[in-house]
Order: sequence, then structure tokens, then C-alpha cells
Amino acid sequence: MAAKEGGIVKMGHEEGMKMALSLLEEFELPLGLLPLADVLEAGFVRSTGYMWILQKKKVEHNFKTVSKLVSYDIEITGYVGKKQIKKLKGVKAKELMLWPPVSEITVDDPPTEKIRFKSLAGITKTFPVDAFAAGQSLFISLQNRTDSFASEHIALKEIQNYHLQYSNIADKKVWACQLVQRHSLDAFGIKPGLSPPEEKGEEAYHSFP
Repeated sequence: MAAKEGGIVKMGHEEGMKMALSLLEEFELPLGLLPLADVLEAGFVRSTGYMWILQKKKVEHNFKTVSKLVSYDIEITGYVGKKQIKKLKGVKAKELMLWPPVSEITVDDPPTEKIRFKSLAGITKTFPVDAFAAGQSLFISLQNRTDSFASEHIALKEIQNYHLQYSNIADKKVWACQLVQRHSLDAFGIKPGLSPPEEKGEEAYHSFP
């Protein structure tokens, strides 16, 4: 495909996740905007802003704070720029009984703490930016992947990887440890033992109970 020429490509879930999160952070978009599950490939062409993500299966995610159900197809493409994604394909937001495609996502600049979703029909919906914070995609991604875990040991390793990715990419502004405690460890019947980073220092991000 011509749009992908000259792009940086990352294969597999872990590397694809890192690329997606780094792009969201670089272009000042909410880190929970794109819930990812079983990523096969992710790519980005810096000269044009074209990005693509291939997943093993479609994901539906409910952003609970705004009661918005969003569908992410197996292929997501778009052109990413500062605080926006244009010509977006593969994302749909449920409206009553319909699933209109979302064609553009924009975070207000100057900041108003609002994010706008524009459909192909030209209808724009506005929500608080916080509704798409990092914890949203972390939780759904872990949930969607538990079916493929071969054992509890692998599951714990996977959670630890997410924990480290979020703490590094978000420059420790996201309390990944608390998100893991609240949403993930309970599913495995494990008592969390992490504390916020300011209480335990740097090692809190690199230790696991």
C-alpha cells in the first residue's frame, strides 16, 4: 500500500502497543483513546502522519464515564497530528441503534479539557478528555487478552509489561500500578502490593509483588 511506504513498522502486541502509546503521547492525545487487543502490526509514516494498527479481532469498549460504546475494527488507519486524528477509518461509535463511523478526533487547542468526535455524516460529539484517560485502554486490553494466557504466570508477566509501559511512556504521570491493582489483579485472586511512586520511589515502577 502506497500510504505505508517509508513507514516504521512494529510487529506483535508488545511492540505495537509501545508504538501506539508513544504516538498518542507525542501528539498530545489521551492515552486511553485506542484500546488495543492482540495487536499484530502497527506502523507510522512520519512524513505524512499516516498510522495504522492491525488487531487479531474487533474490540468493543464502553467508556463508562460518558456511557459511550465504541467499536474498533481489526484494521484502524488515520492521519495523526498535534491533538488530532483525521481521515480515521475502523472506528465506530454507537448512537441509538446505529454505528456511524468516526472520521475525525480532535482535542481542543487552546485546552478546554474537551475532545470532539466527528462522524462521516458531519455530526460532532463533545466529551471530557478525562473520559479517555490511560486506565480505559489498559483495562480493556488486559481483559481481552486473558483468554489467550496459558497460565497464571504468563498472565502476571503480561500485567507487569503493561505496568512498565505505562509508567515509562507517560513519564510516570499515570499511576499504572494503581490501575493494575484496581482492575487486573482481582481477576486472578491476587492481593496487590504496590504503592504510589512518590511513596516508594523509582523502585515502585520496577517491582512486582
